[in-house]
Amino acid sequence: MRRRIAAICVMLLVFSSASMVAAMPIKFDIAGIPDSPVEIKNISTSGWIRIYADIVGSLDDEKFSLNYGESCSFDVFTAQLDRFGWGTADITATLAFDKPDDIEVTGNGDGWSAAFYREISGGCLARDNRPQNIILGGGDYFDVGFESLCLIGIGVSAKITAHVMPIPEPANMLLFGIGLIGLAGFGRKKLFNQ
Repeated sequence: MRRRIAAICVMLLVFSSASMVAAMPIKFDIAGIPDSPVEIKNISTSGWIRIYADIVGSLDDEKFSLNYGESCSFDVFTAQLDRFGWGTADITATLAFDKPDDIEVTGNGDGWSAAFYREISGGCLARDNRPQNIILGGGDYFDVGFESLCLIGIGVSAKITAHVMPIPEPANMLLFGIGLIGLAGFGRKKLFNQ
């Protein structure tokens, strides 16, 4: 009988520790213009080319929640070319968040581009691809990485990945505690019987 009760206590410990649940998801609300600006500096061109960048108009509408390990990608800005020629430039983009509150992430990159009267335009933008970690309260954090693109028409997107610390469910903690108390009681009783 004692072995059965001890086995039940061990099973309570195993099941309660194995059934951890994820914490609440992280909620995101991306800020649009003017909180998320894009700047082009050190422009060097040949020909009659003009390089400019615009934040994506729908950036302010990006609202989503991410659980542990989930990711979301969305467009941040587009670089556009006008007239004829080629050029290089440094681009700095800031991604601001309304939620979580007052967080900004800045990405830098450089690239080249060429245009033929807007009919054919494109280039390559090399971003700093290392994701930036943003630590929140309670041990939760998320990564923000800017994606590099080489294509006709240049656009840059951001990828956010959530890392939510798992927390135990209260009922599981109760089972875990009962299992520990039961094992401690049996161990103490066995010690006194000897």
